[in-house]
Amino acid sequence: MSLRISIIAPMVDEAAELQRFARMIARLTPAPHETILVDSGSADDSAALARSLGLRVIASERRGRAAQINTGVAAASGEAILVIHLDTEVPEDACAVVAA
Repeated sequence: MSLRISIIAPMVDEAAELQRFARMIARLTPAPHETILVDSGSADDSAALARSLGLRVIASERRGRAAQINTGVAAASGEAILVIHLDTEVPEDACAVVAA
């Protein structure tokens, strides 16, 4: 049995990156167990755009990447966590590498 990988992505005003990010996540093989974007007050409709792309978005009460990541980890149900920033490109086998 392989590990269920939860991807956590902190997000603040990332609307410009979301379509590329969603395409990257869709290409991952194997697919992650879940992808959680953690928003902490975006003013550019990032959360609404992410949801329209089928991505799960939760809110972080506190600002800052560490607080966002901690919020995402607390909400995750996978056995392993992969933190990805929205402007990062990961290889298609990123989940397999984490699970190895």
